[in-house]
Amino acid sequence: MDISKLKELPLFKGLELEEIRSLIQESPSRVSSYRMGEIVARQGERVRALMILTQGRVRAQMIGEDQKRLTIDLLEAPQLLAPAFIYSTQNTFPVGVETMTESEILFLDREYFLDVMKRYPSVMRAFMREISDRSAFLSQKISLLSLQNLRERLIGHLRAHGQIGTQEEMAMLLGVARPSLGRVLSELIDEGIVTKRFGKYQLVNTLLKS
Repeated sequence: MDISKLKELPLFKGLELEEIRSLIQESPSRVSSYRMGEIVARQGERVRALMILTQGRVRAQMIGEDQKRLTIDLLEAPQLLAPAFIYSTQNTFPVGVETMTESEILFLDREYFLDVMKRYPSVMRAFMREISDRSAFLSQKISLLSLQNLRERLIGHLRAHGQIGTQEEMAMLLGVARPSLGRVLSELIDEGIVTKRFGKYQLVNTLLKS
């Protein structure tokens, strides 16, 4: 594992590289490697450790009773996975996590991480900020999926993220069929609201960006 990658995490911004290295070496942790398409965690499983994606890209998906899949987020290393649930009363994964590329995950013992936060207040503040930001993201996601039509959801996502890549990824994130997304994208392009450059879609109307 490349320890320097952890320095890119807001969680460890306040620490020196040698401090991070020492924390990992002291901890009862493990590093696991995954091939593309492997399941890292299943929806409903217990969250038993602080999981840090140190390499690769993963997809967080929610699966309904009808087995319909909704992509909640696409996460790229370095990134914490399910940090809001590690110390919750019902500490289970609300989503399943699947790799999209070859990936590597550091599992940091949750009791040890409590001690780390006590020793390093900057880590505790960063962890609390991460939980708050993820809660805000999930609230926005619920609003996006339940209170807006597809056109509004697409524009809202472009406002927040600047651009989108493939229609397949976007369809999974918005929980819609790809043909429906394609029709709305075509309409927005025809209206001069969205443009496609170098394979990516982005807003071009400055009024919509404000």
